[in-house]
Amino acid sequence: MILLLSTLAWAAPPEGLDLDDYDPWVQAARAFDRGPDGCWVIEGELTLRLKLDSGASALGRARDSDQTVHGKVDARFVDHQWTRFHYTLDAPKRPWMLIRPFWGKVKEGAIVAVDDQDRPLKDEVEMPSFRRPRPRGGEEGDADGASRLQSTSVETLIWDDEAQAVVLREDAVFEGFGRGRVVSAHTFPGARPVATAFDLELPGTVTLGTWPLTGSVHDGEIHVRGFEVDAGVLPQAQRFSAIGSFFGTTAQVDSFVQFTRASRCEDPPADAPPAAPEPPVADPGTIAPDPG
Repeated sequence: MILLLSTLAWAAPPEGLDLDDYDPWVQAARAFDRGPDGCWVIEGELTLRLKLDSGASALGRARDSDQTVHGKVDARFVDHQWTRFHYTLDAPKRPWMLIRPFWGKVKEGAIVAVDDQDRPLKDEVEMPSFRRPRPRGGEEGDADGASRLQSTSVETLIWDDEAQAVVLREDAVFEGFGRGRVVSAHTFPGARPVATAFDLELPGTVTLGTWPLTGSVHDGEIHVRGFEVDAGVLPQAQRFSAIGSFFGTTAQVDSFVQFTRASRCEDPPADAPPAAPEPPVADPGTIAPDPG
């Protein structure tokens, strides 16, 4: 019965829709990832949450904490690249209070936490870096420079009858980095080659750092929503959530950005984009769901 219902949900594509022709949908998905043409001033609001569970150990009793901070985003997006992504916070800056746009490219040094006078903030506590070492050539690999990070992917084009949308799904399996597979999907409402949603599930377990400073991240998800304008698709909202384990402590991280205003650099502010769902109040033991 479950198999039958699942089959029906992906049935009955509109007349004339060719699900064997991948090129228009792949090109439209890449256009969504790049963002619109031209120069845009973009504003938004953010919510960051960190829940820690240290667990009981020989060093003492278990210690838990749960912190949520809010802030605002002031950004500029030029020719498919974020040249400025400044954000404020309503709490002292901590190393975990990081945000990154999952859309377009990001110019080096563009992402900065600032105060009300747009002055960069410093972290209250220094944290060790978990950046993976890069060999010659700038790729993940062995000491001789040979890449150990290899992937295979399969694309599937599906008609979702319930959502009345085409879905381009990509399944990728990586070797040499984490375990499991990456699953991503671009959604095209109304069977038009214009994507307005992107969802990604990270591998089941990703290992960061080198021994003895190692940690793991699992159950990672990224969700991006956009809305169509003449120049392309502008960001509407994004969410990232994951669970990590470092030094015996489990950390649940959730970040949500609602983009509230977008205007061309030379024009007066445009109307605010359609409202995306506010991040719901999460149960203390869980991370809030995605905005889609």
